[in-house]
Amino acid sequence: MKKGFYLILFVCFQHVLLGQYPPYFQNNVESGAPSNEIYWVSQDNKGFIWIGCDAGLYRFNGIRYEHFSSDELSARSATGVIQSKTTGRIYAYNFNRQLFYVEKNKLKVISNWKGLVNGLADDGKGSIWISSNEGTFKLNERNNELSIVPSSKYLKGPTQLNYSTHCISDSAGRIYYQNDSNIFIWQNGKSKKVHLASKNKTISFVLSRHSQRPWIISFNGEKIYRFIQGKYQDYKNSKLLNVLRGKKINFIYESKDRKLWIGTYTGLVCHNPKNNTTELLYNHFSFSFGIEDNEGNYWFSTLHNGLILIPNIKVRSWRTFSQTGDVEQFTHIWSANKEVFLGGANGFITVFNTQTGTLQKHLHEPLSDMGTIYFDSKDDCLYFNKLNCIYKFKNDNFELVNKNSRPIKCILRNSQGYFILSSQGLFFATSISDSLTINNMIDQDWYRDISPSPFSSSFFAATNSGLVRIEKRGKSFKITKKYLKGRQVISICSDSQRKKIYFCSFDGSIYSLDINNKIKKIKQLGENVRVNQIRYYANRIFLVSNKGILTLNPKTQKILLFNTSSGLASNNIRSIDFSGNLCWASGEQLQRIPLSVFKDKKIRARILPRKILVNGKSIASNKLIEIDHNDKLTLIVDGLSYRSNGNFQFAYRIKGLNENWIKVPGEAEKIDFASLPTGNISIEIKLIDYAGQDSLNVIRYKLHVSPPFWQRWWFYVLITLSALVLASGIFRIRLKALRRKQKKELKHLRLENELGLTQQSALKAQMNPHFLFNVLNSIKGYIYDNDKKNAAKYLNDFSILVRKVLEMSANSHVSLKEELEVLELYIRLEAMLMNDDFEYNIIIDDNVDVSNIQIPALVIQPYIENAFKHGLRHKVGRKTLSLEFSFLSKEEILSIRIYDNGIGREESRKINEKNSNKYSSFATNALKQRLNLLNQKKPDLVGVEIRDVKSEETNLSVGTEIIIRIHIYEKDESNID
Repeated sequence: MKKGFYLILFVCFQHVLLGQYPPYFQNNVESGAPSNEIYWVSQDNKGFIWIGCDAGLYRFNGIRYEHFSSDELSARSATGVIQSKTTGRIYAYNFNRQLFYVEKNKLKVISNWKGLVNGLADDGKGSIWISSNEGTFKLNERNNELSIVPSSKYLKGPTQLNYSTHCISDSAGRIYYQNDSNIFIWQNGKSKKVHLASKNKTISFVLSRHSQRPWIISFNGEKIYRFIQGKYQDYKNSKLLNVLRGKKINFIYESKDRKLWIGTYTGLVCHNPKNNTTELLYNHFSFSFGIEDNEGNYWFSTLHNGLILIPNIKVRSWRTFSQTGDVEQFTHIWSANKEVFLGGANGFITVFNTQTGTLQKHLHEPLSDMGTIYFDSKDDCLYFNKLNCIYKFKNDNFELVNKNSRPIKCILRNSQGYFILSSQGLFFATSISDSLTINNMIDQDWYRDISPSPFSSSFFAATNSGLVRIEKRGKSFKITKKYLKGRQVISICSDSQRKKIYFCSFDGSIYSLDINNKIKKIKQLGENVRVNQIRYYANRIFLVSNKGILTLNPKTQKILLFNTSSGLASNNIRSIDFSGNLCWASGEQLQRIPLSVFKDKKIRARILPRKILVNGKSIASNKLIEIDHNDKLTLIVDGLSYRSNGNFQFAYRIKGLNENWIKVPGEAEKIDFASLPTGNISIEIKLIDYAGQDSLNVIRYKLHVSPPFWQRWWFYVLITLSALVLASGIFRIRLKALRRKQKKELKHLRLENELGLTQQSALKAQMNPHFLFNVLNSIKGYIYDNDKKNAAKYLNDFSILVRKVLEMSANSHVSLKEELEVLELYIRLEAMLMNDDFEYNIIIDDNVDVSNIQIPALVIQPYIENAFKHGLRHKVGRKTLSLEFSFLSKEEILSIRIYDNGIGREESRKINEKNSNKYSSFATNALKQRLNLLNQKKPDLVGVEIRDVKSEETNLSVGTEIIIRIHIYEKDESNID
């Protein structure tokens, strides 16, 4: 029951069906085909597949079926589909005496035809030939007029009417049809009769299509004629005659490689005259017609099972079922002599005989997964591993040879013994029966694959932690080098021609290792590709994966994919092996693949324009499509990539706007453009097939998209003129208002500026003498002490200080760097009176650029002066002064912290009161006036905060802290004070 259900499941479209035959795809009603009863299949010169079936006439683009019909039809069936080389029309007929054709996507019935049709042929000269029960006719395609072909040589039928059957044409335009046992050949207006049987016996014949000279075979397959040496001769081929015996022939087709395909009610016969081979395929199908398309695919219509598509006729596959009806999985394969050995998940050893083409299963209990199989040519036997035991298979018998092995992944024999690779380590045993213990362990790791070195006597192995080199050291083998440490290497192979090792890692990276120990990454596979095995054969690298078999050319590094769309029975391949010109693959079935298919030149897909819609309405496909900016453009195209089996994509781009291709699934019926850039643009559309290969052609549409009225030139001119008139009026009104306001403000500003300048001049005049007086007092001490050296030094500093102060007094603002230079000079001059008990430091944050920051001139010096005069000079003990420069936020406010550990303001006030020193009050007031003027010109330019620093223990003052906050000046900002 389960097996029957499984077989039913595999009749659906998109599943590859197998059985000792080429794998194929089936298009039936379950997959969307119009019918399972198909009479005819054909391909037109554009590449579309045409189908005649009991449901009517259909055109197929690989995804969708398009029905052609007419109210004039009296029956829905269609058959005998051909295309005219002259007009491109598609002609067909039904079983109710109607002849019709399709032109410009419309089906038209030829009303003046009333008879039964037996066959159609095109002579390539504007005439369609029709064989019927009433004779042979010609249809003039220019005017649809019918004329009968001269019939004096015809044999009249029971109704006393001339009749003809099976009308075809060959590549030279000759027309062939049958009357009685004779074949008539028409060429250049002349008829030639070919007599094939005795007059006393009437035989019906079938003529091959697409032949240079058609084959002629009787309906029952007993007579075969072939054109040889200028005439038709009896083709007595026993193999072909034996296969055809008892079969009813429906069609004969000669493919491009000159093979003969004969469709019968009980299978498809393939005969190769070159090597005299005959093969019966799919004997469970009833075939009605067949063709080879321009991609190299074979299409065969059947009377009960829909349409069959064979991507590659050269591939063969075999499948076996378990006792429960499940498909058996072949995980390992080995080709040796004339046999192919298979091991899998069921514990069986399956042997394929390459001579007879038969599979034989050998049960081995217990049923369990196999770890590996290895054919030992010296012992002429197959070793395999399961349940940690090694068994031998020879002459259809099993023998346990090692019951103390490990979970083995690979075996390789050399002249001295066996390398045995397992998930528990690498071992070397002189005999296959040796126990695998720590004594013969080379390395402890998960080992997967091994290959002899192509450039030395060493070996290379793939492990879960990298690639290793194995060399003989004395009597044992050692690991001498490790590559790609920590990376899982899946499989490995060697190339003796190029002297290289190839291996693949878990992430799909393909590497090569040469004789100089240089590793090179030669290819990166996609994330969804999982490689199971890598092998080198016939100058190519073969990558076995879950997506099929990929071949990599080591020289060009070009990679090609071979999967179900190319002809495989299944994409999930587990392992491969080679013999001669054949590749053997295991997975859900055994597959035999000729190496030639990996070299076959792939036919690139085509993309065809179908329809252009603007706002849902069809327009003519002119050289230039003109649309408005708000129009919706829809492009409908046909992608012809039958081998992709629907697994392809469209890609489009707007040339010049975006060079990246935008991909659309192949199932999409249309490509919509809701918004397009204005002006002249070009849209390009291509097809990307199942293997990622671009289509042979690219469709290009040239368009002119009219801009909206607000983007037209006249609209710009109108807007510009209107703006000028409006701006002129506003300007005049505004100008009058500004002039009135300006008169009032000029009077106010004049008075304010005069007041500000007077206040600033008075301030500088008062501040500068006060500053000079204090500095001279500081230097006086050295002069009294007759310390000439220090006096000269500080006099020099003093002269520089005076010069800089005079220069800076003339400027409203200076750089912070200049301000610091003055401050350091001043502090050094003040420090000379402090003896050795004074120290100072200046701290500047890294983000403070002293060269580019502008501040008001001499705004910091008065506070330094007060720190010395009122705080530090009265201090007993160590005296310190600290200046810190930093930004508060967003580099807009410069913070200057001045701290001294002097006696504090309260103690200083008491001392000043005793000395009746009023100058300090005057200087403080002058400084406040200057800050007020600065802040009037620019609000919140300078802010000052002064506080006493008190001890937490005694609550007495231990210094004074001054915080000055300045909004920094821009370089190009005009004077403020």
